[in-house]
Amino acid sequence: MAGSILVGIIILLPVLLIAREMYAWPRINQQINPFANVGINLLGLLYVSLPMSFLSLIAYGPTSYDYRRVLALLLLVWSSDIGAYAAGKSFGKHKLAPKISPGKTWEGALGGFLLTLAMGWAMGYLLPELSITYRLVVASVVAVFGPLGDLAESMLKRSVGVKDSGRIMPGHGGLLDRFDAFLFILPVLALLQLVMR
Repeated sequence: MAGSILVGIIILLPVLLIAREMYAWPRINQQINPFANVGINLLGLLYVSLPMSFLSLIAYGPTSYDYRRVLALLLLVWSSDIGAYAAGKSFGKHKLAPKISPGKTWEGALGGFLLTLAMGWAMGYLLPELSITYRLVVASVVAVFGPLGDLAESMLKRSVGVKDSGRIMPGHGGLLDRFDAFLFILPVLALLQLVMR
């Protein structure tokens, strides 16, 4: 029943958004045309909700829910961020993507990659049932796709001319900045989990 309701909402969502635009358009001083507005709304929903929905696939693993899998993912993402920050501050000279995020460097990316691999190896103490190969592959996915998610979020903010994605967490770039890495990591890890079953 719940699945049918969800499918119905997904099917009706574009229709409802277009109907809303038909009712409200033309607005005074509206900068975006109605169909572009509908597209932005739909993309915004898919950009966050679709990747985050894969977290349940990763958390449940092959049989049942296992909090250790979520904790391991958090530790890997944090390792990537900490390693990149520390290496970038200490050794960073070559800009990674200066027009998107001027503070990021190749040296920082390498530092984040190495610390994430080290954390992937250490995950053997938390998840001994996972092979070292699997843990290092997952760590590599996090180390590569996490920074890409962060860059995508920076590009999104620059494209609309804002510094922060929200005001809920002042000084952190907005709430979305705390989860931007997951938006790229989760789909790849979910695919990896399905392939390696």
